[in-house]
Amino acid sequence: MGRQAAGRGDRVWRLASLLAVLVLALGACDDDDGGILIVSNPGGGGLRAVFVDCPDCSETVTLGAYGRYPLQSTDPAVANRLLASCGFVAISPPTNGAQVQGCSAGVDFVFIAGDLQAFRVRSGWRGRTDKGLAIGSSMQDVIAAEPGFVRADERTLLLDDGQRRAEASFSSDQRLVELIVGRGFRR
Repeated sequence: MGRQAAGRGDRVWRLASLLAVLVLALGACDDDDGGILIVSNPGGGGLRAVFVDCPDCSETVTLGAYGRYPLQSTDPAVANRLLASCGFVAISPPTNGAQVQGCSAGVDFVFIAGDLQAFRVRSGWRGRTDKGLAIGSSMQDVIAAEPGFVRADERTLLLDDGQRRAEASFSSDQRLVELIVGRGFRR
């Protein structure tokens, strides 16, 4: 009888601990966070809670970050969490990295050795840059907002100042169709 009571007490303690984690995790979020709390029982060895902060398809981006995902951030599990919990799909075979896509093919991320190296936004991304640019912005608006861009050809602007790298691609009527930020994309 003593062993059963101890086992029951241990389960109650684990459940109480999990509820405390849930309350803390949910209390730290507001309605716009877009996070997911995953509770699992891996191998029956105990409950585990992990908060996954999924990127939003309308995030504000900079030339150094996609929303809360800064370039060069290291977390080897992020790409797998995007695939497992956020509706992203792998779009290239992982060699030393992974390229994942979400937001109706509007957002791609490139991870190399766990580091976010680059992201690409295009039709399907509903956000804006910190300078107010969006898919459909004019080439002139992009140049005015980011004067470091130089014209590479009729439909491409490049920015590479040693710290930041970006490529803006335009349609025939000079409207932004794609913005790539960072290094490491395989086309």
